[in-house]
Amino acid sequence: MATALFTQIEVENLGHVTLHFAPKKCVFPKGIVENQEVTVNVVGEYSDENCKCLIVTINGNERQASGTYYHITTALEKGTSPVETGKRATALEYTAYPEDKQYTLTGVATTFIAK
Repeated sequence: MATALFTQIEVENLGHVTLHFAPKKCVFPKGIVENQEVTVNVVGEYSDENCKCLIVTINGNERQASGTYYHITTALEKGTSPVETGKRATALEYTAYPEDKQYTLTGVATTFIAK
């Protein structure tokens, strides 16, 4: 049976931004709907020996409902869960880019379905 695990913004050639992880109960944040093109602002990065990610904002918001920063995981060491990247970036803080180094990416809002 297929299960909706989380909502996301799929960013071509980079990965995705998890919006709301809640199996069978995931929803989109206010103002975002399925298949909508969404622009995310890349405002910084986080990296340690196990993972690396870009920190993004969406419609001016920087955190998921859980409190974790919105992010795109770009590298993981074997044995590190993707969810750990956001938790680490939130707990240990990320490196903010100066305004002139921030940039935007475009993606599509979708629901991730596990089969």
